[in-house]
Amino acid sequence: VFFNHYPMEYENRPAARPARTTPVYDRLKQRGAVFGMRFGWERPNWFAPAGVEPRDVFSWRRSNWFAHVGAEVRAMRERVGIIEASAFAKYEVEGPGARAWLDALVANAVPQQVGTIRLCHILYPSGSVRSEFTICRLPDGLYGERFYLVGPGAAHDIDWD
Repeated sequence: VFFNHYPMEYENRPAARPARTTPVYDRLKQRGAVFGMRFGWERPNWFAPAGVEPRDVFSWRRSNWFAHVGAEVRAMRERVGIIEASAFAKYEVEGPGARAWLDALVANAVPQQVGTIRLCHILYPSGSVRSEFTICRLPDGLYGERFYLVGPGAAHDIDWD
């Protein structure tokens, strides 16, 4: 949604689209998904309900998607929803000292209790944000402490040293 707040700079042009798609792309499109491109992936920005044309109409006030995104957020908060995360980078970190390694990598504390989740930021040595990951503490594995990380697709090729 953030990118849609400034449509002149971040407008998604139709040339060479659709870009890279996930296996559920066609199903999402049938359900009214209006896609944007992020790091080469087609990702749904919002869903047009029945009777609403699935396309962005930009405005200097509130674009046509404003109320629909609000309804989606309320539905997720008050009921349940599914988020399609195929385009996100995913990692599993396991072994003795896994938590200590992650703690040294991110700016805030890594979750300690099994089943807990925390949004953590990786910083440059200068202190600016390099990337962010949602980190989930999993039950210990065969090799020790175990964590599941989900981050932006662009973080797939981060240099981890």
